[in-house]
Amino acid sequence: MKFVHGLRSVEYDITRLNVYKVGATTYYVDGTDGDDDNDGKTWDTAKKTIQAAIDIADTWSVVYIKSGTYNENIDIPQTLQNLTVIGEFDATGEFTNGTIIDATDSSSHAIVVNSRSVTIRNIIFKHNSIDYSCIKISDWFSTIDKCYFRNDSGVGVLVDVDSYYCDIKNSYFFRIGTGVKIKSHYSKIRECYFEKGFAGSGEYGIEFDALQLTNYGLMCDNDITNFSVGIKLTGSYNVVYHNNFLTNTTDIDDTGADSTCVISENYYDNHTNINNGNYISTSPHGNDLSPVIFYNAWKLTSLHRSVLRKNTYSYDTASAVTFNGTSWVDLKEVTVTADTQLTAIKMTTSGTFAGTPKYRILRDGVKVFPYNTENDIESGVLREFDYPINIPINSTYKVQIRSTDAADTTQTVALNELDKIEVI
Repeated sequence: MKFVHGLRSVEYDITRLNVYKVGATTYYVDGTDGDDDNDGKTWDTAKKTIQAAIDIADTWSVVYIKSGTYNENIDIPQTLQNLTVIGEFDATGEFTNGTIIDATDSSSHAIVVNSRSVTIRNIIFKHNSIDYSCIKISDWFSTIDKCYFRNDSGVGVLVDVDSYYCDIKNSYFFRIGTGVKIKSHYSKIRECYFEKGFAGSGEYGIEFDALQLTNYGLMCDNDITNFSVGIKLTGSYNVVYHNNFLTNTTDIDDTGADSTCVISENYYDNHTNINNGNYISTSPHGNDLSPVIFYNAWKLTSLHRSVLRKNTYSYDTASAVTFNGTSWVDLKEVTVTADTQLTAIKMTTSGTFAGTPKYRILRDGVKVFPYNTENDIESGVLREFDYPINIPINSTYKVQIRSTDAADTTQTVALNELDKIEVI
């Protein structure tokens, strides 16, 4: 049995974050010597604007951007999945030099990410808009890494509705209205520095939107200083852990959060810092983080789901059932008695198929996995889900199977294991 402890599996994170697809096209942008009539495939034939490079990029493309200031508002279309955009800092790492995106239109976001699995790294963002952000994320699995944000009265990063599993890390938010505003589930904000910067601009370091479902977030190892409210917390199962709160008017406003949220091991400069059973740190957390904090995102739920809560790990099985051609057949149906996450599945088929055996998972009669069509049954293979499938307490999940060929009516499939975590 192999449980996926957390938002995604170890193998998934390593593959998605560190490995580019073989044969993917690389494009180059040089704001000084480039030309948008170039093909953009070498530094000598670089594009002049970032948008021009994105307009010709493909899925899995990588776009490198030379140091300089780019006065653009950029749109990454929905069709451009697994795009990576990388800028550069100068040798001293100063935020005044490097790849700077300084939005020209204050009535729009500097970058809108409409596509899935987009990574943005090493870019300095400057904006001057109360109503719009430096980055608006509008799809799943975005990663923001080693970026700098300034938006005097506005938002640094907006994680919009239905933009699950965003990972914002190693970034600096300075002279910012609200650092990160979250309207979706499973956001991770870690190892970032949030500072209001000057009087009148700071509202929230991190804000969970009160009007949206914002659950299962994780905020750890951040410094949050000089805001009206350091973190405005709402929703369920959110974790605020191992952060430093310095010179904020209110460090954490959790009036919109329920009892499933966890606030633990944070340092507050306005607290007596006596460990009184609420797990308050007695001194600021430094750069050498405690061993309990993990730098790789996939390890965070060892804390998130196991240390701070007592969970039960188990799995379901089901005896073999017979296919009925292209009609859906129930393989397993369970009504849960606790909040549950399904993390992996293994099935074994028997017989020779004319078509392809498929499966899907329903929650209270609505398909929740996969999100588009249905998956092939990989006989004898433990298939880890890219993200846990959440089944709220008293809900019913059902695994169904079918074939793509009506002639398949004698073949069978058994459920060897459906791994699950009951969150208590």
